[in-house]
Amino acid sequence: MCSIDNFSNREFKDTLWMKIIDEMDKHSDFIEKVALFRDGEPLLDNKIEQRVKDLRRIGIKTVSFSTNGKLLTQERGKSLIEAGLNEIMLSTDGITKSTFEKVRKGLKFEQVTKNFVDFIALRDRIKADLRICVRMALQTDNEEELKDWLKFWKSVTKETDSVY
Repeated sequence: MCSIDNFSNREFKDTLWMKIIDEMDKHSDFIEKVALFRDGEPLLDNKIEQRVKDLRRIGIKTVSFSTNGKLLTQERGKSLIEAGLNEIMLSTDGITKSTFEKVRKGLKFEQVTKNFVDFIALRDRIKADLRICVRMALQTDNEEELKDWLKFWKSVTKETDSVY
């Protein structure tokens, strides 16, 4: 198993990023979406807002990523919205503290839930053009909570968002 410590000195080089942006710029008229994540937490990248800005600047229609929410503070959320992020997937795998923390080891239910609810409220307050997708990886540990989970997250999101 890999821990974040194994990657603490790995950094996406600015020169490589700009090369990617330059290449994508040549084809941005038909690139529909760029998802800025793969394996790991995108908010660990202290340049994620600039990366979003770069992609939007070259005309990428949808810039997206998924987060576990630990680092999605109000300040970070506002800067992401201002950068032009227009789709985000919020991953939360339980509606109770015990289930959430069993599935999402190392995260605190209250902190992540507050970060997500506050981010949704921020988006709504400033009327940002940002689609929010709240998702649960259904598994044995959380399947009994699905109905309550859906009810809660649908109550705090808009019809144009997605809860699944």
